[in-house]
Amino acid sequence: MKSSWASIVKNDNDKNPDTIIQENGSRATTIPQVTRQTTKEKGNRMPLFRYIVRPDTHPLFAPIFKDVSEQVRWQHEQWRLNQDYSSMIHDERVAVWEKKNNWFPVPPMTEMTEAQKKMGFFPIGESSLYKFGYLCPHNSDETRHEYLHFLLRLLFNRSEQVCACKTVGEFEKVYLEALNLTQCSHEEWTPSELKRERKTASNALWALSTKANLFPGKQVMSRTAPVSNGQQNAPGVVYKFKDGQKHYDVIGVERGETGVCGVKDAKTLGNLAPIRWYITPAEMRNLKMFDFTFQSDPNASYDHFDWSDDGFY
Repeated sequence: MKSSWASIVKNDNDKNPDTIIQENGSRATTIPQVTRQTTKEKGNRMPLFRYIVRPDTHPLFAPIFKDVSEQVRWQHEQWRLNQDYSSMIHDERVAVWEKKNNWFPVPPMTEMTEAQKKMGFFPIGESSLYKFGYLCPHNSDETRHEYLHFLLRLLFNRSEQVCACKTVGEFEKVYLEALNLTQCSHEEWTPSELKRERKTASNALWALSTKANLFPGKQVMSRTAPVSNGQQNAPGVVYKFKDGQKHYDVIGVERGETGVCGVKDAKTLGNLAPIRWYITPAEMRNLKMFDFTFQSDPNASYDHFDWSDDGFY
């Protein structure tokens, strides 16, 4: 089974391999030639995908073809077999890398309790990569599924280190180490890139916090009914809350603000801002993988769709 986090990176020369000419009687045949790359990964970073020719084959041993179409079919079949072999080797290398760096995939969620159902979990069809989804606010400022799965994996694999972080600055170090680990590039971060990634550490804490309402964890505020401010409340429509702040509410779910942490005065204290973790390291290690599913905007109207400008004539 392939790693859920491992991404495949291919060089341009894999798509357009070099060629050699082999004489077959009076006819010249062009055969793809791809050699094993010798570039080594930098430090403990995730292994790069490498196109590898199967050891029991060689492009010089091509048969004599009846016509060009037969030659093309043979070349495509060899490429497909080499791709499968390369993927197998890549998966093996990633498995070794995961064990070495304690960076394992989060086990998939296979069952759901009634309490989880009330929180917003629901079953997904068999065609999906995940068996269960988790409802998230439509107006969230963070909607990148792969990034949210990375944060889930961070909690799962770095539970002790994460819970030991008492300030934003301490969390930043743990976060950047894990983020750097999963990069495929050989290049070190430039100062501007490092500054950008430090900012994403703060964004990560916000996504994990109860204010974002993105991660299942502890509920710190029950769901309160919105006020209409003089408007008629339509079914399923959320208006401004009494405190005037932006709320990331989930419609039809019995939860208010739910998350795994809270950060106090982050804007004013910066890296010194204290963090309070609402779940324990043991609870983090017991996390399961699910799909972050964002609700549709309840205020959006689809009644006036213009079918005259659909691009078809």
